[in-house]
Amino acid sequence: MHRSLMLCLSLLAFGCSKDAPEIPISTAPKVDQDGEPLVAPDAGVVAAAEVVDSKNPGEAEAPTIAQLKPQFAWVQSHPMSRPGGVKIMFSEPVFGLQSAPVRARNIAETLVTLEPQIKGKLRIANSYTLEYNFQDRPPMSTSFQVQLRALKTRWGLLEAGEKPPSATLKTPDFAIFDSSLMTIRNNLVLELHASAPVKDDDLNRLARVTVDGLVADN
Repeated sequence: MHRSLMLCLSLLAFGCSKDAPEIPISTAPKVDQDGEPLVAPDAGVVAAAEVVDSKNPGEAEAPTIAQLKPQFAWVQSHPMSRPGGVKIMFSEPVFGLQSAPVRARNIAETLVTLEPQIKGKLRIANSYTLEYNFQDRPPMSTSFQVQLRALKTRWGLLEAGEKPPSATLKTPDFAIFDSSLMTIRNNLVLELHASAPVKDDDLNRLARVTVDGLVADN
């Protein structure tokens, strides 16, 4: 009787000494104070950094320039206006939050070329966009070959190698792309919007305005 009682107590003690079940570690993505994910949602072909604007993305693998899918376009106020520069847009945020000295250093290592050459200055427009703003006016009706040869990013300096991403952009032909007619103090005023500046002498010499079929004096 005593042996049976001791055996039952031993079994009871063994059963009570079981380890508590382990609580599984959450695999949910980290979020910021606003509940937004810290991992870039559009990482695509690029291994995402833990924080989107991190300049040192840790385990993230550096992409190639081609993987960032650069797209080239004019910087202009109207599709028919003379461009003021070239912008290069990327599929991933390539620039983190940077101080002015860091931006200046990164721009110094970035290399954009144009053929024919035209003077300009690089700037980071936002985390997705690089701009080359012209210091001289480009000629109208002219094709430019634009190449991105090197890009300083949050992963470091990326070099394009022998086949850099490129595009051929053509400046618009001269055109008057918009006009408006208004009355100011009993005078009819015709306002013309052209794709490039026009000299007053040329306008007076070449312009011809008709009102109800009658030729108006300049």
